[in-house]
Amino acid sequence: MAQISEKHRAGLQGSQEGSQENTRSAFMTPNARTFFLEQEKQNQRLMAYAKFGVITAISLFDFLGFENIYELAYSLGENAGFLPVALAQLWLSRQKFYLPILKYIFLAMDIALSAYFLMVVAPYSPNIATGMENIEKLYFFKNQELHMLYLFLGWVLLTYSIRFVVWFGVCSIAAWFAQFFYVSQIPGSFNAGSVPAALQNLPEHELHQQLLFVNVDILGWNIQLIILLTVSLAFVIYSSRNLMMKFYKSQLQRNILSRYFSPSVVERLIDEGTESLPRQKTNAAVLFVDIVGFTPLCERISPDELLTMLQEFHSILEEIVFEHGGNMEKYIGDALMASFGVPQEHEDASLQAYNCARAMLDKVDEWNTGRLERDQEPIRIGIGVSYGQTITGTIGHGRNMAFVVLGQTVNMASRLQDLTRKHDSNLIVNEAFYGQIKHQLKDTDNGGMFETIPPVKVKGFSDPVDVRIWKAS
Repeated sequence: MAQISEKHRAGLQGSQEGSQENTRSAFMTPNARTFFLEQEKQNQRLMAYAKFGVITAISLFDFLGFENIYELAYSLGENAGFLPVALAQLWLSRQKFYLPILKYIFLAMDIALSAYFLMVVAPYSPNIATGMENIEKLYFFKNQELHMLYLFLGWVLLTYSIRFVVWFGVCSIAAWFAQFFYVSQIPGSFNAGSVPAALQNLPEHELHQQLLFVNVDILGWNIQLIILLTVSLAFVIYSSRNLMMKFYKSQLQRNILSRYFSPSVVERLIDEGTESLPRQKTNAAVLFVDIVGFTPLCERISPDELLTMLQEFHSILEEIVFEHGGNMEKYIGDALMASFGVPQEHEDASLQAYNCARAMLDKVDEWNTGRLERDQEPIRIGIGVSYGQTITGTIGHGRNMAFVVLGQTVNMASRLQDLTRKHDSNLIVNEAFYGQIKHQLKDTDNGGMFETIPPVKVKGFSDPVDVRIWKAS
């Protein structure tokens, strides 16, 4: 009989409607922002570890294939140039003061370093001695060596920010322009708009083969490619962000529903993608438990102590119900109703209910020990359990929907719990329930713990009912 309050259901429904109208607004909620920030920090750490792996692999290849010790030293120095960024990225991602803006700085630094190492000739390169360093840089430009920037796409895809994708595009375009202007300043270099007079009669394909020719089209092609990649990645990030938000909201919805619905009902609701469960007849075990002598107890203790006691009482029993596969149906003051074998019927429902009842009695005895040590009055409980046919399903409409378990089996469990006072027992079950568990009880339990008494008159039932009374040994 668990039910979502109107306030919580309205909030959940409003959140769903709001997300459909404007997904971005959902990202601005404090909880969602915290969730995505934590995910982003984890991805930053992952990317930092990936950088360490790549730097190590490249350095190993450089070491195995080096021909000049000075070139090897410079190459290893280039690789090491990326380590401070990776270390800062890793360290800051573990700090509470981590700020999302840091990822923009880290990406800009990595792209700037990559472009710089491609544009500046190694000081120990043999090309300097031969005067070929400028030709080397033009070669890098013509062969579009700066496309290695696209390796950072993996990092970009680990974020959930469209702004970060745009920032990647801006930094990449800036790097291409920087390389273009760098090679354009090389003495003797020229492009299609500034061809020397001695070369103006050359066919276009021969002109492009000139060592000092700077092909502006290369810049245009790569800028177009970056723009297309940026737009495409923006859509990818938008889709993955929506997917992550749906996952986040699904978990949030699950957490909210689990406060009011039993776990099995929550799973069915989420798995079936519906707010209601089909109405059906199911054989189930129903358990009622409450505090014996609760009314006079209310007169002996303060309201604050009473509410604290009830909170502890409900918390203890609810945990036991869930541990034994039961469903928390509802609280009724000091009473609690649980069901086993709904919404999906299963053969172990009665045994789960029996084990749950015994665990409740043991746990309350343990709880009472602590209460006596605190000079508090011990609590006695009465439990009634019945087995039989129930009707389950969702009733109500809109914000007032609730999953219910109905039928004579429910009424029987409630009446049996009332009878625990009259027969001075903590646990009474009907014969149908006992028939379900008797072959699975331990020898010390079978007949020794449950006693048969003459059929009893139960309120609401025309004929006397066969029951079993559990007696502690």
